[in-house]
Amino acid sequence: MAGVLKLVRIGQSTVKLITYTSLVSTRSYINFQHITNKVPCRTLASRPLIDNKRSRRQRSAQQSSGDASDAFKPRSAYANWNYDAELSALMKRIQQNISEERLRMALTHRSFLYRSEDVINMDDSDHDTVTGVTDFKSADDIYQSNDRLALLGQNAMRHFVTEYVYVRYPNLKSSHINDMISFFMNRDGMVNIAHYLGIVDLIRSKILLYNPVKIRIISDVFCAIIGAIYMDLGPIEARSFVQDFILVQQHGRDFGDIIKIEHPMFMLTSILKMQRMQPLEVRLLRESGRLTHFPTYVVGAFSGNKLLSEGAGPSIKTAKAAACQEALLNYFQKELRSAPLPSDHDDYVAEEAIKLDVAKIEENDNTI
Repeated sequence: MAGVLKLVRIGQSTVKLITYTSLVSTRSYINFQHITNKVPCRTLASRPLIDNKRSRRQRSAQQSSGDASDAFKPRSAYANWNYDAELSALMKRIQQNISEERLRMALTHRSFLYRSEDVINMDDSDHDTVTGVTDFKSADDIYQSNDRLALLGQNAMRHFVTEYVYVRYPNLKSSHINDMISFFMNRDGMVNIAHYLGIVDLIRSKILLYNPVKIRIISDVFCAIIGAIYMDLGPIEARSFVQDFILVQQHGRDFGDIIKIEHPMFMLTSILKMQRMQPLEVRLLRESGRLTHFPTYVVGAFSGNKLLSEGAGPSIKTAKAAACQEALLNYFQKELRSAPLPSDHDDYVAEEAIKLDVAKIEENDNTI
């Protein structure tokens, strides 16, 4: 086999190319492939591998886009599926003894009761347009879906979350309380919890819940279960469910990722003035690489001689903002973990009657 090795310069890189004049035998062709496999460049012999990779990428893209939706089989598609047994198992998982009739209602989306079969591929925003009485199989079916329970559960959950945030974090502003409520009541979080508890497989709906995932339908079912607990077992059990599955989402999350702080220096100055502390003073503590492209400055936020927090950044201005924001986070995330909630009592008790002793609560928190 006659072959020539060439070095061809393309731009800033050098590419090795092999040209051959003739391949007179099978042995010569095998030798040629052996040579080209040792050359660190793409040759004609490697083209089938590229085509295989491209076809695999196309197949994976089709599967992710939903073209292969038939490959997905929910648990209800298997022969040993027993819906009544699954309902009992769900009540064991959530540790709530709800009546089976109300639990079925909480798991029933309104599309399950529609007369038409054209709702299968509806989106979350489309099914709200079908609200007429004539769309249902009978007039009684209007009250057999989870619409009313979902509304009750959503408002009950908002009440319990707001109460928890308001009492446990007394230094939060109203805008930050709204940030916390939005974090806890995020529909994506409800969908994840519903998947973990195995609720999604029990939803009765004619609308396909996947490709894409119907976030609103699944989250409404989750809220409807809270409403069912509220109606059957009372607000105390509903609040316990919210605490066990909703409020635990904060665990391991940075407080700064939940609340939004704007104008940290102005806000920290106002808080220090409100608490009659010495005014804010920012001091440069350390620095490195001032004359380089990547300088680092460490700034401390002081109130008199008391160091509130430190912050670092590529400029003094950025470091000041980071130090003030860290001081605000330390102030806002002060938690009264053992503070009693108004809903702890069966009967309503006024705030004055609870006798919120902050000093005693802080002492109990330090011993935990």
